[in-house]
Amino acid sequence: MSEKTNAAGLIVSGDKNQNWKGGKIEKVCAVCGKQYQVKRVNSSSRFCSLQCVGISQRGKTVNREPKRETKTCCVCGSPFSVFRSHAKRMKCCSKSCSNEMRSSLMKGDGNPNWSGGLSRLPYPWDFRETSKKVIERDGFICQNPGCDGTDERLTTHHINYDKQDCRQENLICLCSSCNSKANFGRHKWQKFYESLMKNRSA
Repeated sequence: MSEKTNAAGLIVSGDKNQNWKGGKIEKVCAVCGKQYQVKRVNSSSRFCSLQCVGISQRGKTVNREPKRETKTCCVCGSPFSVFRSHAKRMKCCSKSCSNEMRSSLMKGDGNPNWSGGLSRLPYPWDFRETSKKVIERDGFICQNPGCDGTDERLTTHHINYDKQDCRQENLICLCSSCNSKANFGRHKWQKFYESLMKNRSA
């Protein structure tokens, strides 16, 4: 029975209590058939005891297998199944296909260490002197407009990525960080710095 203390300190019980829900109700256990009482607020109850709850769960299996989806391998074209949580990053059906994809991505200008096939050739003998002149010409400032200014080491960048082409119009002063960034997406950076030099001379 619901009880409550009123403003006068008296206990208010039963139907005189505004929170009273009509007392207990009779239920029949879904397992053993025994009659039992529950508070009206627990009217959805189906079992008279924890023991009957346990009996009701016997033999039931819960499907805990993660959901999967089918994708197509980007190398060999074969379909393969992956967990849905891994679907976005999985592109290959096997380790061998994954290695082949990595190998193809690191060939040519996809590799940041690639220098147009000229990476092993030395710089011309007068490059160091020319480099100093270019850095001085550019006011000892990195010429990338998007430079964040965190790297103070200045270098000279070959705009067309040809180490042997040391004409001053093919050279530009960049900080070490921006020079490294220019090794990714070379075609884009070449057009960008060519346009920059063209606008400067106009």
